[in-house]
Amino acid sequence: MVINLFIFNFDVKKLFQYLIFCMFALLVTDRGLSFILDYLYVKTKTGQTGGKINYYLTSTKHVDFLIMGNSRSLYQIIPDSLAGNAYNLSHAGMGPSFQTGLLSVLIKQAKLPSIILLHIEPYDFIGDHENRDIQNLRYYYGKDSIVTQLINKISTTEKFKFTFQLYRYNGKGFSLLKNFVQTSSSAIDSNGYEPLPPQPTDSINTLYSVQAHEPIPAASLNPEQAEILSDFIQMCRVKNIKLICFTSPVYYESDSNFTVALDSLGAFLAKMNVPYLNYIKSPIESLENHPSLWRDANHLNHKGAQIESQRLKKDLTGLLEQE
Repeated sequence: MVINLFIFNFDVKKLFQYLIFCMFALLVTDRGLSFILDYLYVKTKTGQTGGKINYYLTSTKHVDFLIMGNSRSLYQIIPDSLAGNAYNLSHAGMGPSFQTGLLSVLIKQAKLPSIILLHIEPYDFIGDHENRDIQNLRYYYGKDSIVTQLINKISTTEKFKFTFQLYRYNGKGFSLLKNFVQTSSSAIDSNGYEPLPPQPTDSINTLYSVQAHEPIPAASLNPEQAEILSDFIQMCRVKNIKLICFTSPVYYESDSNFTVALDSLGAFLAKMNVPYLNYIKSPIESLENHPSLWRDANHLNHKGAQIESQRLKKDLTGLLEQE
């Protein structure tokens, strides 16, 4: 009985020591690999896994206009078309949570423009949203308070995932390595704009996507989403940044629910005294009924982007001259 008890105690002690060793090895591996990935990250200047942000943050060029938004500004607003130095910092698929977190990063890095042109998508402000797009700024978790807060809002367990620093690169490792190699192998000189070259199938794709478009269900402005936009607006005001919001055109007809959403968003921005250029309610005539200028019902190709960019330049000039 005494011998068996001694063996049991001895086995528990060894198991405890083994677990401690495993935890230590896991911690060292996590910190070591994350240190390497952090090095790759800060050296990367291309791609949407942080490289584009790094390129802008390290650029010595002064920027008058900074374009922020999703794919409908990334592929459609040509910085060189605007009156003044401009950079397109848009990221495909990113909504208000990402944009607000990114603005906080820019503020902390003291890399601010005179004017921000923020593309806003009505769909981002109606219905329920998990705002997981903020996870694309996971590198700044723990480094930027706004980014950290927005990520923690996703779920109550989110903060525990960041116990391991490698979680910041979850699902991003291969793309980060690819973009690092691309950065190292060629000189990068970019204004951030990514054109969609016209294709012979553009007209067919556009007309087909119009048929596939589904009207949105009735929905009112989501107050939580509006609050995120409000935070963006307040951050601009504190830093004396002129904010102008805009919404790119679409090829299809707006249904009544979508019109209500647009009106609600417009009323919110008017209340916040933010200029809003809405190219859905005020269409650009030369883009209407010309499917060859579109990639699909929501995105313009490069020829269409040239037209929208020129219209935006004209409207911006009018707005700024009024001040």
